[in-house]
Amino acid sequence: MVLDPWHLARYVQAVWGAAAQGLVGRCLQDAWRGDVRRLLQRVKGRVGAERDRDRRAAGEKLVAYIQANAEGITNLARLEATGSGAAEKTVDVLIVHRYKKRGVSWGRSGAGALLHQRQLKANHQWDAYWARRREAFVRRSA
Repeated sequence: MVLDPWHLARYVQAVWGAAAQGLVGRCLQDAWRGDVRRLLQRVKGRVGAERDRDRRAAGEKLVAYIQANAEGITNLARLEATGSGAAEKTVDVLIVHRYKKRGVSWGRSGAGALLHQRQLKANHQWDAYWARRREAFVRRSA
């Protein structure tokens, strides 16, 4: 597992805004080195100095996000790639291509339902999902 640094940068910007470009850059440097300890120190320091209650709460959620993704950040240092191209291509193949067929249009609920089915298939959970649905139906019918 590897955390895409773009998501980390976006999260830091969401908490402290566009004015935090320097902080974003330093956080990304820490992440690319796989230095979770330093990254957490940096973010916790900024959270501790934050006077705005909402930003402080958002900063605490960012700390939890970093802690939850510590393994993925550590793995960045071992990664030779610099982007999320493989993940983006998988999304294109599994999802986008199906939604953009000629003459096809989707509403939000239909697109969500199709996405759920494609996800079940891709993760080899199709049979187990339908077995659980059948069991639940039988219990409710009894």
